[in-house]
Amino acid sequence: PNRPMRGVIGILTPRDQEEKPWIKNITSRLLERKIDFRIVDPFDPFDPSDDARLQGLSFLVNRVSDCGSGNIELAKLTHSLLLAAELSQLRVLNGSSAYGVGQAKLCHHSLLRSCSLATPKSLVVTSPSQVLEAARRLTPPLLLKPNMAGFGEGIRAFPTVDSIRAALIQ
Repeated sequence: PNRPMRGVIGILTPRDQEEKPWIKNITSRLLERKIDFRIVDPFDPFDPSDDARLQGLSFLVNRVSDCGSGNIELAKLTHSLLLAAELSQLRVLNGSSAYGVGQAKLCHHSLLRSCSLATPKSLVVTSPSQVLEAARRLTPPLLLKPNMAGFGEGIRAFPTVDSIRAALIQ
């Protein structure tokens, strides 16, 4: 429903990410429009029985991207905070379900297929030693996406399996 925005918008992101472009873009636009907001850091201390980080917010925007960071604590705190916000009836953008889907490419493929959308054949490998065998099971050209940083960072294209072999040797 279209309800006017009253109160403060929370931007869920660790404070050390405030200067990143994806946070600066949001905060600069909110400032231009004179919309009140505050950063909600999942690492800030809190009382689980009365989370003051959520008090006074009319809306929470999740901008945490810990994909592939290996920071299990950030993932757990973020998911818990999103769930707490939803359970307290706070409106949330990129809530716990979206955050969960964003954690794994397997979930991306499942979601797209559930909407009758085609996805490229993909294989998940858990170590560099598995890359060549997986590449042989696919049809080139191939994209290799390491589990790191999100936003497509680190994707490399390879025209052949031999080109992947050469890259692994380097």
